[in-house]
Amino acid sequence: MSENGTHVLPLKIYLLIFTVLLVMTGVTVQVAYLDLGFMNTVAALGIACFKASLVVLYFMHLRYSSSLPKLFWVAGLLWLAILLTFAMSDYLSRQWIQQPRGWAENRAASLSDRYRSVSLRRGIEVTSTVVDLDQLEYCCSLSMHNECEVPG
Repeated sequence: MSENGTHVLPLKIYLLIFTVLLVMTGVTVQVAYLDLGFMNTVAALGIACFKASLVVLYFMHLRYSSSLPKLFWVAGLLWLAILLTFAMSDYLSRQWIQQPRGWAENRAASLSDRYRSVSLRRGIEVTSTVVDLDQLEYCCSLSMHNECEVPG
């Protein structure tokens, strides 16, 4: 400890921590190229937390400070864990509920149903799927005048 209460670390420790941070950055890049499935995110967050801990402990001198800054650091980590847990639970549970169809899908289904019903009234069996919505809408409007041809 120095005379004003701050802790001064030797240059060797700073260089060692800097080297470890560089090596861990290389490890992060290498892990990104591995196919670990869902564990890619977990590995990246684990390495990032380790690197952030080194920065906070040594470059911000939390390791040599009183217990109050350490308490706030732990509280911040706890709050981050809570936020990540809620975010991941929301993200992972989105597939549990079936999503409603969008406007374009509803329009296509409506036009396709109209086209099929008009064609069945005429005795024409529809086996092909029309992809062009504008053509289908035009064909449905002409079907009342018996001018629509069955695409296919």
